[in-house]
Amino acid sequence: MLYAYPMGLLLARLFRERSPETIEGHVFVKSSIALVVLLTIPNIGGKTVETIYQLFCVVVCFPAIIWYAARGTVTGIRQKVIFFMGRLSYPLYAIHFPVICLQISEVQGMGDVYATSAQPWTVVPFTFLISITLAVLAMLCYDEPVRRWLRKKIG
Repeated sequence: MLYAYPMGLLLARLFRERSPETIEGHVFVKSSIALVVLLTIPNIGGKTVETIYQLFCVVVCFPAIIWYAARGTVTGIRQKVIFFMGRLSYPLYAIHFPVICLQISEVQGMGDVYATSAQPWTVVPFTFLISITLAVLAMLCYDEPVRRWLRKKIG
């Protein structure tokens, strides 16, 4: 949090001030592939190498991918999907951790039953769906109305 939020603010300010030229093509797909590749590389070098790799991803790779993706142009239904995902990002950020904590406490309470049942394959998708559903509700019923109210109050 002490790095990601200020880095997001810095990227937004740099983007606004420098207004880099847009990139045509499948920017969203290429950015998504880059993220999947970075996030699926296994730990092959021990704790120290893994820590250095994670630090490199957070400090260099993720900001570079965000910068690249922000320069892309999107139209049509893709634009609507990406706009919706942007609106949903903060409520999902706020909601996902408590939901995951509930999932973990539920799994720990199940003990050995969890390991021997079909539960592992149902809990994760269920947690994902609950997180998305709660985030959409939070966005529509709290986040966006409060932002509109604040915009009116502040001007």
